[in-house]
Amino acid sequence: MTQFALRCLGNPRLVGPGGEEIRLRTKKNLALLTFLAVEPQVAHGRDRLAELLWPGTSTSDSRHSLATALSVLRGKLGQSVFHAGRDSVRFNKTVVFTDISTL
Repeated sequence: MTQFALRCLGNPRLVGPGGEEIRLRTKKNLALLTFLAVEPQVAHGRDRLAELLWPGTSTSDSRHSLATALSVLRGKLGQSVFHAGRDSVRFNKTVVFTDISTL
């Protein structure tokens, strides 16, 4: 399986299997990926993620923004990067290696 690398220590950045940096459309997309990668064993509630990243926004708008961000990340990293259900999202650590996993 092709593995990406997420550097969380220092300035976060996402690197492709060939060593190229992968740019994401917004910083929130990278923040979402990093947040999920820190605790890959936890299924994070969609409402909690939406409130965390889009505070002060209506529930429907923040959930839409979350769904869009997850879609963008899947487009860059593949469909299996998350285990997602209707109410929660869990990071698949076999798709993306993180430097924090070596601590």
